[in-house]
Amino acid sequence: MAICTYCQLEMTTARSCTVDALHLDGRQFALAPHGTEPGMSKFRGTRCGDCGVSWGGLHHLGCDLQGCPRCGRQLLSCGCSFDEDGPYADDTDEDDELR
Repeated sequence: MAICTYCQLEMTTARSCTVDALHLDGRQFALAPHGTEPGMSKFRGTRCGDCGVSWGGLHHLGCDLQGCPRCGRQLLSCGCSFDEDGPYADDTDEDDELR
């Protein structure tokens, strides 16, 4: 089982994630549904190969195929920081961890 930590649904069988937008300093960025990514039309009707949502459903956050609603690149690696991301573990000072 793979449960989405945001919508609490089983990722391989859920039609869609319930998260439809991300936020940055109070500004909302709508997430695009599966199938709207460039080059996806040839796979019409299939579930997402990474997070398993149905065609037209919203990707589960953390999906490799989800585009960033702000910059358009891959959400996992684009570097845009949304309010939902929370604090990052690597923001701590390495010296503080050694004390």
